[in-house]
Amino acid sequence: MEMRDIDNLPKNAANYTALTPLWFLERAATVHPARKAVVHGSRTFTWLQTYQRCRRLASALSNLSVGFGSTVAVIAPNVPAAYEAHFGIPMSGAVINPVNIRLNASTVAFLLGHSQSAVVIVDQEFFTLAEDSLKIMKEKSQGNFKPPLLVVVADESCDPKALRYALGQGAIEYEKFLESGDPEFSWKPPQDEWQSIALNYTSGTTASPKGVVLHHRGAYLMSLSNPLIWGMNEGAIYLWTLPMFHCNGWCFTWALAALCGTNICLRQVISRQNNFVTFTLVYETDWLICSRIIYRSSSRHNYVEIWKVYIRHNPTVLQGLPMFCSHSCHNLRLRVITSLVLRCPMLMCITMLKPGSCVFNSERSFIPYKFSLDANVFALKSPLAMVTAKGVYSAIAKYGVTHFCAAPVVLNSIVNAPSEDTILPLPHVVHVMTAGAAPPSAVLFAMSQKGFRVTHTYGLSETYGPSTVCAWKPEWDSLPPETQARLNARQGVRYIGLEGLDVISSQTGQSVAADGKTIGEIVMRGNLVMKGYLKNPKANEETFANGWFHSGDLGVKHPDGYIEIKDRSKDIIISGGENISSVEVENSLYLHPAVLEASVVARADERWGESPCAFVTLKPGVADKSKEQELGEEIMQFCRSKMPAYWVPKSVVFGPLPKTATGKIQKHILRGKAKELGPVKLSKL
Repeated sequence: MEMRDIDNLPKNAANYTALTPLWFLERAATVHPARKAVVHGSRTFTWLQTYQRCRRLASALSNLSVGFGSTVAVIAPNVPAAYEAHFGIPMSGAVINPVNIRLNASTVAFLLGHSQSAVVIVDQEFFTLAEDSLKIMKEKSQGNFKPPLLVVVADESCDPKALRYALGQGAIEYEKFLESGDPEFSWKPPQDEWQSIALNYTSGTTASPKGVVLHHRGAYLMSLSNPLIWGMNEGAIYLWTLPMFHCNGWCFTWALAALCGTNICLRQVISRQNNFVTFTLVYETDWLICSRIIYRSSSRHNYVEIWKVYIRHNPTVLQGLPMFCSHSCHNLRLRVITSLVLRCPMLMCITMLKPGSCVFNSERSFIPYKFSLDANVFALKSPLAMVTAKGVYSAIAKYGVTHFCAAPVVLNSIVNAPSEDTILPLPHVVHVMTAGAAPPSAVLFAMSQKGFRVTHTYGLSETYGPSTVCAWKPEWDSLPPETQARLNARQGVRYIGLEGLDVISSQTGQSVAADGKTIGEIVMRGNLVMKGYLKNPKANEETFANGWFHSGDLGVKHPDGYIEIKDRSKDIIISGGENISSVEVENSLYLHPAVLEASVVARADERWGESPCAFVTLKPGVADKSKEQELGEEIMQFCRSKMPAYWVPKSVVFGPLPKTATGKIQKHILRGKAKELGPVKLSKL
């Protein structure tokens, strides 16, 4: 039987327009034209100026025949140009492709090629990354290569020489590019809200990155859902600690325009300090293999450029002149960076496979360099371009920040910041949204004690960012703070705009019992789910099986309907046939007074197949190297009082944890390190 509405009234231009977040900018410029929209260093743009600049960008792109069906890549930190690109590019009809600035050239080359980006807007700091990526693309093209236009962004902190170099290579300066556009450009909204607005790429830790395609409708709904969920008011002052390249800044790029708020754009949320220390290192062998040189300089060293290259490529070794290593500082957790007396300094990327054997995965090879057994070395506090507690507190005091988003690792740094880096009590209430990993309840409790109001969300690039929220219930107000933190550590209920959320059995496909114990896969459906993966029908078929988006995350459903992540499917530890949640073990580790950060992965075990292996970063000044074994035993004993015996880590490894640009711990690297350790020989439990 045919379904009919009560009328035959059609859609028309007066009662229907496709949903798009682009209208938010036009409204902000009309309602609050003189209000601060974007603040970056000494520069401030109002909403009217921002709207005009975005229209100029759209016009300039249109003059190049960039529009519907085109993709424009953006390689930049949190600077005004990155914000403007989120409006200007789709105003031209094209799709914005924000690129992670921490990726290496080969990965960026893959992204630019896969997306077929016609234009690359690149910050001057990362111009050589774009340049190297295009060289790789050209080499692989076998002569049939048309490079995209490079538009280079420069601000007051940039190196004029580097800018001149970029312009000499044929790039166009961003401000000049805007001048070629019309500030009154008549942009056209999408006729279909299903039209693509953004292309984001997954991390690709186990395979090539997948291109996540988002549409205007989803971006519109998420941009309104975020403020409603978070309780953001008009005029909110938002600090960009979260990279805009990470899932379009969880759509807060567009949400801030809807609120007519203020974007505080900072290239790096860090404090300036001396980052060098000198010491002597004795290698177990005198051979280190270098297979990729990423920077060479003349005898007149451009140290600013060297550090920019360092931050981008994150190398483990710097080979250079002793004078380059003459500075010192104290109490640093160190990364190995060697120095030899050579004619020219060079940065080299290497990865330790086992003691005395190093190699970097690259297409090219170079002649090995012989290092002395007693090499003069220095180390750098790592990473430089990370969010620090001092930087966050300073921004709160200077700009009156009311809201910011951050991964749990950033919250942990705020909780454990020394008193001299904090500003307590806070001058006003500061709201924090966290996602990206399951936050330890101990960290949430400590944040609340310092006066921050934390909203815990969960989501993926495939769901425009946050898609669930641990919605606070009034009856929790009377509970002990520790219990409140534990409840708030759950991933919660579906977002506004997400129509379906469930935890299903991987065997039956049916909902698991709401008992807080039965583990299943978290699945979603609704308007906050991506269009699909670009040029990847097999992945789309698997991901959208049976009418659900399959997240790959394992969780439970509590009696109150709130879900809680227990692990990624690939991170679950199976010991003696029993499943162990690495997240649960990590939460207990964070309760130990000496633990700053912790991550748990599976390690081969000759008796049980697998057993938990804990990687731990200690708080500063807790213990020296000679006492690590003793402390490891103490931590394992501590865990025995907190969890079942078979959950207790059988090994504890101390040191800094590898992280992504957004602060997520890279477990695939830790799994590799656990594999290098070999199997646990004598497991008693």
